[in-house]
Amino acid sequence: MKKLLILLIAIFISTVSFSQVENRYAGKTYIFDYYETIYKSDNLGENVGERETALLGSLFTVVRVLDKKVVIKFNNWEDSSPNKQKYNLDANRIIFFVLDKDVFQKSCSEYEKKWDIAFGTFTTPFKIRNKPFLFTTDLNLGASISFRRRFSQNFYWGVIGGLSLSSVKLDSLSTNGTVKTPSDRPAITPSINGLLGYKNINLIFGVGIDYISQTSKIEQSWVYHKKPWFGIGIGVSLFNGHAEANGTEVVSGQK
Repeated sequence: MKKLLILLIAIFISTVSFSQVENRYAGKTYIFDYYETIYKSDNLGENVGERETALLGSLFTVVRVLDKKVVIKFNNWEDSSPNKQKYNLDANRIIFFVLDKDVFQKSCSEYEKKWDIAFGTFTTPFKIRNKPFLFTTDLNLGASISFRRRFSQNFYWGVIGGLSLSSVKLDSLSTNGTVKTPSDRPAITPSINGLLGYKNINLIFGVGIDYISQTSKIEQSWVYHKKPWFGIGIGVSLFNGHAEANGTEVVSGQK
């Protein structure tokens, strides 16, 4: 009875330990720090086939942790081998590989993106102009590209550049009395901003310049043409330009 109890305890500890290892690695992205040999397989780590070489710097995701090996996948792997149907086991055409667990622990490290790129739209509804001082709410909407760095799971900071189409008001104040009846003019507005973000929403603080067409004396009298303004804006990220799979995730075949 005592031996049986010891055996059950050992099995329990082993199961818990394996589960902890599985949770520790599975689903995370890693990078090869050295060139290493890997083998094609199915998503269960069985049906092991052709030998391949994982290149230094290749990124991969751990799919499954087994007793002595790790099942991985490269998100941008393109299989051109004649027997690709043998290993292409799911509808998304993902190719799986197995890697010796000791090699994985020795030659791979967890990959963390410090910076990523996002594209989206943004608006700067509040602008502060100078000489003369003016607080405006000109309508503008544009495209943006941002370079962001996370400091927690949902929060990040960064730099965002934008190009907008704006509508600016010409009135007596902004034209030194030339215009008596206020009117609006279209403008092209480049800007550079700092941002503080939460998930896909950005709070933007920046500086920009409005350019309007100078086709008449009325437009030429606008005193804020080519002069910087300071603003506060809101941005929404549409999609990331830097995904988990990028150009460094390459695996070369070895015959």
